[in-house]
Amino acid sequence: MTFETFPVAEEHVDSYAALISEKMLSQGFDISMADMDLISFEIRQDMAHPQLTDFLAKDSATGKIVGFILWKYPANNLFKSTIPGDESGQATRDKDSIRKSPELFVHEQHRRRGIGNKLMQHAIKLSEERSARIILISTSKEGKALYIKLGFKEVRSDNKVDYMVKYPETK
Repeated sequence: MTFETFPVAEEHVDSYAALISEKMLSQGFDISMADMDLISFEIRQDMAHPQLTDFLAKDSATGKIVGFILWKYPANNLFKSTIPGDESGQATRDKDSIRKSPELFVHEQHRRRGIGNKLMQHAIKLSEERSARIILISTSKEGKALYIKLGFKEVRSDNKVDYMVKYPETK
C-alpha cells in the first residue's frame, strides 16, 4: 500500500470525522449523527486555529483516510515541575517551546505499514520548523516502540500510559 500524508483541508472534513467516530466506536463510545456534526465542527475549529495542526494519511489506491495526528502547539499548562534533561528549567517556563501530540491514530487494518511513523515525522518536522525545544507525547504500551524508534525517551510510566519526550533539532 502506498499512502500520502498532508494537513487537513475542508475537502477532508467528512472523511476525517468518519475516521474519528470509527476510533471512538472501537473504544466503546456510542456515536450519533449529532456527535458526527460536533466532530466535524471541532475539526473546522481546529483548522482555523493557528496553533493546531492536523495531518491525515490517505491510502493512495482507495483514496480512503486511514490515519491522523492532531498536533498542538504550544502545550500550555502541561508541566508543574522541571522536564527531565532540562536542568535549567527554561523549557518548563517557556511553554511556547513545547509541542504536544494528544492524538495519533491509524485504522487497525492499516497498522504496521509505516503510516504512524510518517505522520509523526511530519509533526516532528513541523515542531523543528517552529523552534519547539520539547515534544511531549503520551502513548499506550502498544505504541511505545514507534516513539522509541523516533528518538523519544520515557519520562514517566503508569499501568496504562507511558509519557515520552523528545528534544528536536531546532532551526
